[in-house]
Amino acid sequence: MKKYEIMYIINPTVLEEGRDELINQINSLLTANGATIAKTEKWGERKLAYPIDKKKSRFLCTNYF
Repeated sequence: MKKYEIMYIINPTVLEEGRDELINQINSLLTANGATIAKTEKWGERKLAYPIDKKKSRFLCTNYF
C-alpha cells in the first residue's frame, strides 16, 4: 500500500481546544474514506514565508497514512 502525507494549516486565532477538535474532524474524514492514519504530528505555530489573510504565522499539522 502506498504511503501518503497531508499537511494543513490552521488559523492562529483558533484556540487549542478548537484545534484538537479540527484535527479530530480531519482524522475522521480521512478514516471514513478508507485511510489508516499512522501518525499525526502537531508542528505548532510557525512563521510563514509570506502572509496569508494578513497573518504571518499559522499552526501546522501533518498526518501520515
